[in-house]
Amino acid sequence: FYFLFCVPGIFGVDVSMIATHRLGDIFVATALLLFCWSLHFRNLIGRLVIKLYSFSYAAAFSFIALGPTEDTIQSGTSSFLIITTLVMIIFCGKKILTLFRSFSKIDLFQALSLLSFLIFSMNDIMIIEGLISGYMMAPIGILTTVIFHSLSVNEEITKTYKERDYLRKNLEYEIQIKTKELQNRTDQLEQTLA
Repeated sequence: FYFLFCVPGIFGVDVSMIATHRLGDIFVATALLLFCWSLHFRNLIGRLVIKLYSFSYAAAFSFIALGPTEDTIQSGTSSFLIITTLVMIIFCGKKILTLFRSFSKIDLFQALSLLSFLIFSMNDIMIIEGLISGYMMAPIGILTTVIFHSLSVNEEITKTYKERDYLRKNLEYEIQIKTKELQNRTDQLEQTLA
């Protein structure tokens, strides 16, 4: 949808520039909101961060959807990105450091995912606000974020399959160990009651 409304003339769709801008920004903001919810479900960002992010999204959506001018729409988009990124930097910095120190592939990929999202977002925010000049890098940042996020999920799936295979191979042995533990506990209980 975002691509369609960025270049509607190619597809023979007659949409005004303000409607194109409005729809494009709403699609980008919604995609970022959904991405942040996926980070929340993976316990990379906490409940407070996702609440702040959702509130910021609702405010930005109001500006974008109801804004009468391009400037109002752009202020909704800019403020949303700034608030979102600052909130994530404040609340995710410690999480990123913790993930880097764990030496687990899963945690490393999760940390790189968050870090790339924050770095490339800050770059674009600083360019939009006129603080630096350079190239807009958000598409590259989002792509690397999704790649690292996907690698993290893949590692977890691989880990789960390895655990399943281990349990299948060693199920009988594991049952014997658990049976022995239960027998020992039963014996201890009988001795205590006697």
